[in-house]
Amino acid sequence: MTVTTFAAIELFMVFMMCFILYASMTTYHGNLRHKQIFPIMILMNMACLISDAVSSSLAFRPVFVSRILDFFLIVPFYAIEFLFYEYIEAAMSEPTDFTRNCRRVILILCIIASVFWIGFSAVTVSGFPALPYFLGQIPGWIIIILTVVTIFRYRGQFDPQLMRSLILYVAIPVIAMTMRNFRFNGNVQHIGISISLLFLHLFVHRRQSEHLREQAIMLEQNRNLIVLSQIKPHFIYNSLNTIYYLCEKDSSLAQESIVEFSEYLRGNLDTIGSDTPVPFSQELEHIHHYLYLEQLRFAEELNVIYDIQNKDFKVPPLSVQLAVENAVKHGIGRKTGGGTVTIASTADEENNIVTVTDDGVGFDMSVLNNQSGKRRHIGIQNMIFRIETISSGTVDIKSAPGEGTCVTIRIPRKT
Repeated sequence: MTVTTFAAIELFMVFMMCFILYASMTTYHGNLRHKQIFPIMILMNMACLISDAVSSSLAFRPVFVSRILDFFLIVPFYAIEFLFYEYIEAAMSEPTDFTRNCRRVILILCIIASVFWIGFSAVTVSGFPALPYFLGQIPGWIIIILTVVTIFRYRGQFDPQLMRSLILYVAIPVIAMTMRNFRFNGNVQHIGISISLLFLHLFVHRRQSEHLREQAIMLEQNRNLIVLSQIKPHFIYNSLNTIYYLCEKDSSLAQESIVEFSEYLRGNLDTIGSDTPVPFSQELEHIHHYLYLEQLRFAEELNVIYDIQNKDFKVPPLSVQLAVENAVKHGIGRKTGGGTVTIASTADEENNIVTVTDDGVGFDMSVLNNQSGKRRHIGIQNMIFRIETISSGTVDIKSAPGEGTCVTIRIPRKT
């Protein structure tokens, strides 16, 4: 196969990488860290392919052009090696000291190898000496060994599909490097990396599609439970009884309470069966209606503090309201003398954050994680499910008996 043919194949791979890059940036790819790493790996590989294609196509190259092409061929190649290890580490449930140390070693080896190959690239015109060529291969093989050891040592943390894609990603470039070491006519390792990136994207995209289908089935199965949780018959009965007694004691307050009650019902009925996120300001308004009615019933035993610093985002309908309701019903409502519910919203670089905190009775977190606890805390489970499936958010719950409960909701910011 001629050099010109290899250059054409590499340019075709660049064209293909453009489509993968677009797909990885416009669709959800793995977890958030994966979505950050994968496009960079593609860009680095495109730089390698273009540099190698141009380098092999030019009959005459000035020295400064050769140095530029060598830089964009060598540095991105080792950057991909390091980024792939970070990709593996991001797929683990929790990185370990072993993976962190390996990542540091790989970074050092990538820097050493890059400096080595750039420093000796000038002699490649007349043939690279055998000993320096062999020494230059050592860092790459050490990186491959550390990567393979990590994959198999922590294989229990990867699902089978991802495990196969990681092994395949390593295997194809290794075969390509071996072919070049046997003086195969062509610089095939960059084409091998391109094929590996394609397979990695296909495997993860397939896993993502299956996960979305499973979530859609679960969302449909839980729809009836969600609808029933929005009706709140006991809350309606209690609110009507409170308004009934207010009609005799304070008619104007009773009228105001009826307006708040009707707005609360409107908010619930309008969102029954809806999976469309709503502005947080709208969710907050619904929470105001709910807490107004609860404060009528609990009077001074229920205090509410608002610390709203951010409203410019959307949440699943009634998701934060479920957290507030649990704080009132299961936290403050069961505490002698009542307590305080605090609702706060902030934002960081990656997430919009809402916290619902109460100083109520709290509960044992181990109960929430077992099956009987899940049945008792169906409201919390529905809230978590809605936030994860509709907004790709996360919910962190911290509680202890007698110490209250803190629910932290994180909704990814749009980029």
